[in-house]
Formats: sequence, C-alpha cells, structure tokens
Amino acid sequence: MKKRPYIMVVGHDQKMLRMLKRILEQEGYEVGTAADGKTALALLEGRKPDLVILTITTPELGDFEALDLMR
Repeated sequence: MKKRPYIMVVGHDQKMLRMLKRILEQEGYEVGTAADGKTALALLEGRKPDLVILTITTPELGDFEALDLMR
C-alpha cells in the first residue's frame, strides 16, 4: 500500500487548523497540526513532512526560527 503524503500545518488559529486538516484529509493527505513552533518540532521526531504550511504569527517560538530548526 502506498504511503499518503504527509503535510504539517502550523498556526495558532485552531479553527483554521481544523479546517485545513479536514480539507487536506479529504484530498487524501495525512495531516499533522501544531499550534506553535515547539509542538511542530516535537512532531518532527515522529515523521518528516513532505510539506509544511507555517503561518507567520505563531506566538511561542518565532516562526522563522521554527522553520530554520525544521530544516
């Protein structure tokens, strides 16, 4: 069985996270969500995403700092 592409969505707006997760899963993607950069980095320990959608307003860990650490 082919593995579904994995997308990680990071942002503080819970409504947006739920909406994007639902839409992307309907399109056949596996989706992980995180409300902040620290949680996103913890998710990376389990599986590397094929794509990261990162808002630029996450309050905890600076967005661009989180992106640098993800790379």
